[in-house]
Amino acid sequence: MSSTGAQDERRKAHNEDNEGRKEKHRKETGDSNTASGAPLIKDEISLLGLLVLYVGIITTDAYYGQFGLRYQLLGLDSLHIMYRGLTGLIYAPYLIAPFFLAALWLRLDFILAREKHPRLYGFRRLISYFFLFFILASSYVLAVMAGNSLARLDSHEETCLLPKVVYMRTVDGELPKPETSEYYRLLTADASYVTFFSPLQRGQTGATPNIKRYRREDVHVLETTR
Repeated sequence: MSSTGAQDERRKAHNEDNEGRKEKHRKETGDSNTASGAPLIKDEISLLGLLVLYVGIITTDAYYGQFGLRYQLLGLDSLHIMYRGLTGLIYAPYLIAPFFLAALWLRLDFILAREKHPRLYGFRRLISYFFLFFILASSYVLAVMAGNSLARLDSHEETCLLPKVVYMRTVDGELPKPETSEYYRLLTADASYVTFFSPLQRGQTGATPNIKRYRREDVHVLETTR
């Protein structure tokens, strides 16, 4: 009985030792996966943030370019451009494609770096260059399309979403009503200039609205409404 009991004790201790090793291995594996996954999430957030800024710059440039203005001269801050890059997904859902490609690229690069596939690992840098070029090129084309499309909508009376200028007094007196529309539309109002225009009417295609600008200090009263 004593010999049998000793064997049972040794068997029990051996099983407990094996269970302890398995548990330690699971913890180490989990910690390793968590540690390796953290840089990937950080890289995804950084890349998507830069992509939002890039799309915002291109969209903003294309939008104001339709009105004959350079956005670099309008005094727009970075938050406005970031906001333009984010809201672009609302009126141009096809802009989601570059963001999807960016996430796919990072995931693929992470897998290649982790698995070290003998046939594909050597092409990892080449694959990254291809994805980066394609993401930048497609983002540029789609962002220009989005900016131009929104500008065309805002340049026409029936689809314009810009604020209406209901009253404006300048150094020259009260601003008269436009001849071709009910209200002027406010395009920008920064620290240097107030820019507005008379929107186009139905059937006026291929035309550019007549843009008016006043220095900020020359505008005494400005009232707008939606």
